[in-house]
Amino acid sequence: MPSGNRSRDSLLEKYFLQSSQCFANVQAGSEEMDMKIAITFDDGPNIEYTEKLLEGLEERNVSATFFLIGKNAEENEALVRKIYEEGHMIGNHTYSHLRLEADNYETYKDELLRTNEIIQRITGETPMFCRPPFGAWDSEIEGDIGMIPVLWTVDPRDWDTQNAEEIVQKKENKLDFMIAQNGRNL
Repeated sequence: MPSGNRSRDSLLEKYFLQSSQCFANVQAGSEEMDMKIAITFDDGPNIEYTEKLLEGLEERNVSATFFLIGKNAEENEALVRKIYEEGHMIGNHTYSHLRLEADNYETYKDELLRTNEIIQRITGETPMFCRPPFGAWDSEIEGDIGMIPVLWTVDPRDWDTQNAEEIVQKKENKLDFMIAQNGRNL
């Protein structure tokens, strides 16, 4: 199990910063820029949107990371399998989108473990990365269950608007780890 920031940082670098699987080249017009972006989607799989996301990613030859809610994964096993078989990384987003609070540490930890079991049963691999709902995290969890949090630097608040152009404007010139809610409103 990873312990301490050094192990966590080296794993993040190995899987996110050096992996072409998780990044897409950034293009402005006809010019490709010397930048990359990690594309991540939360809250899925969603029967209505995830399939559309997968089609769009395939058309562009781009891979992404999907942080899945365990309950949604249980209800959409074929879609989880498809995400995995198409080469996308799968991470954990708790079982019920639970926010970590001072009084629910054990429940939160149990949700992460339960979701890992579901994803492992479907794909054969246990996620090592998690996207904590609302960004709420306790570093003790890393030591307790060995999961590494992947936060974000850009939140286009795509869940808060129906306007795709507004979402794009919120993220312009802020490329790094951007969170998207499994394609809603895009």
